[in-house]
Amino acid sequence: MRRPPPLNRAAFRDTAVSSRLQVVAAVLSFIIYASAVVVLQRHRDNSFFCERIGLAAAVSDVVYGAPLGKVYPEIQTQLFNAQAPIEAVLERVAHLDSQPTNTIMPVSDGNGIGFIVAASWAMHLFGPHLFSLPFFTLALMAISTATFLWRFGDNRSAVVTVTFFALTLMLCTPLVWDPGIANQIPIGGIRYFSLLAIVPSFHLVLELADGNAQAERARRLHTLLLAVQVILLVLAILVRGSAASAAGPILLVGLIRVWRNRANRFELRSLCRKGTVIAMVGAVFAGSLVVALPSRYVRDGRVGTVFWASGGYQLRRKPGLAVRQSPRKI
Repeated sequence: MRRPPPLNRAAFRDTAVSSRLQVVAAVLSFIIYASAVVVLQRHRDNSFFCERIGLAAAVSDVVYGAPLGKVYPEIQTQLFNAQAPIEAVLERVAHLDSQPTNTIMPVSDGNGIGFIVAASWAMHLFGPHLFSLPFFTLALMAISTATFLWRFGDNRSAVVTVTFFALTLMLCTPLVWDPGIANQIPIGGIRYFSLLAIVPSFHLVLELADGNAQAERARRLHTLLLAVQVILLVLAILVRGSAASAAGPILLVGLIRVWRNRANRFELRSLCRKGTVIAMVGAVFAGSLVVALPSRYVRDGRVGTVFWASGGYQLRRKPGLAVRQSPRKI
């Protein structure tokens, strides 16, 4: 009987060291990016035009106790019509002399429920300040990065390294330094929030592509990590609908894996389990947010951003159909 070749312990040791170095490089890339965002403080120079309705709803909720998704009209008016630097106006409306009354539904700015929820959570964590938006975005990116590296602590950690290396370089471009462009995509704003979807999307793709057999304990841990990334991806999609384009590659990889393993019952069962986790966690999380908000968001079709983009265009063509619209570009 032929004996199997002896294990090359040196090769295993070199591989482990290489993997650890790649994880360290990934962690450092995020630290460098986050440090640059904190030091630059570009949020002070941005107008946050597209985000003002969400900021008004967040201040109404966090500071004055309004139900999530509702807004006090005086706060909305001051932020919506502000000509002064938005940071100063936000600080002023967060310290009104008297308690505002009579909450209303926010102006239909076409941004759906995502940013209202994200801004409210950001201010609950970091206070009713403008810097809470970039800090909250960085916190979610940190969770996504830690989750990815926990699951893929090998050469696949290069996904994190490349992602944050690119985002750090982007801080040196006109996207951040040109006021005309930076006001359209402020760090922590609606458009920038779509970048949160990058690492979770790669996590889902690599998880579906990973066909290695797993022990029961490892499988449960990987399922939990997958659920965390699904929640972050769904939140990014709710804030910025264009992030939904990430679903295309994820679905494609899943279908290819199913086709290639159509005769392998074990692999098909594993793919079915992963697909069920993705679908169920995403649906439960999105449904929980919808239930937590006033029912008028659903009744008026204001949950997502995609359909309201065309609606906003029609309102601009017929301004008599609505009150003043925000300076949001479609």
